[in-house]
Amino acid sequence: MIGKSVPITILPMGTANNIASTLGLSGLSIDDLIGGWANGRRIGLDIGLARGPWGERYFIEGLGLGLFTDVISKLKGHRNVDLAH
Repeated sequence: MIGKSVPITILPMGTANNIASTLGLSGLSIDDLIGGWANGRRIGLDIGLARGPWGERYFIEGLGLGLFTDVISKLKGHRNVDLAH
């Protein structure tokens, strides 16, 4: 999709939803998100490029599933854990 003018969107259905939170989409219901597509605001998106022995791969952001995201979401409420580092 890189270099194309095809819109994409996010449906925040997990626990962390980092990109959705950054874009202000995490507090909306799925029905509200889908209902807003016709009048949605289009913005550019930065894409990363990782190079290594395997070649080149594009990425948007790391993706977490299961235990890791569950633990992070529980730690966010604790003041004794510094999540900034």
